[in-house]
Amino acid sequence: MNRSVIPVFLILIALVLSAGHVFAAAPVEVRMNYSAPVGEYTPVWVAQEDGFLAKYGIKTELKLMRAPTGVQGLIGKSLDIGNVGPELIEARLGGADVVYIGALANRFIHSLYVKPELRSLQDLKGKVVGTTQPGSTPHVAIRILLQKGGLFVGRDVRVVHFQGGGVTEAFLQGAVDAAVLPPPLTLRAKDAGFREILNMSLENYPMVLAGIAATRTFIRSIRR
Repeated sequence: MNRSVIPVFLILIALVLSAGHVFAAAPVEVRMNYSAPVGEYTPVWVAQEDGFLAKYGIKTELKLMRAPTGVQGLIGKSLDIGNVGPELIEARLGGADVVYIGALANRFIHSLYVKPELRSLQDLKGKVVGTTQPGSTPHVAIRILLQKGGLFVGRDVRVVHFQGGGVTEAFLQGAVDAAVLPPPLTLRAKDAGFREILNMSLENYPMVLAGIAATRTFIRSIRR
């Protein structure tokens, strides 16, 4: 990846789409999160660590905070910009002052890894698949892939949910037979001898990945 052309405006969009006049004023202090130490959040880290955000007058406080907690942070005003998941939709339907304003990717970047003796989706019949919490990106991905293979959760495949990075450790330790993993966790699976049977980025499955959200109140405050 060419670090000089990281799509910084995918981060800056969270400060309002037309906020060019802000950069001439005093630095804008922004509290933001990333939901997991995985590849889709590379633009966030690079934008901060290489000084792109500072160049445009944005002073950031970046925290590791899981997606559901990130939504709570937006509502409770401990975050200004959140990298969040579908929990935001539920919050919005419940009356919260939150909106999606962008995403870091529009396709799945995950791969399905399995134990070495398995070779296809159909081989997952009767097996156990590990994933993260219901509604998460890996959970949506595994349901799509099982459907692709003509398999049904509960009848053909048992799906077990883990918190955070627990699914990766469970898979690497052999507690489950398969897992959908994002890079760079895919490298750990490959190095440990597990088999990749489907790379979703090559299949071009559409998905709002690493959504960027804020509150309408925050957006209005920096447009003044």
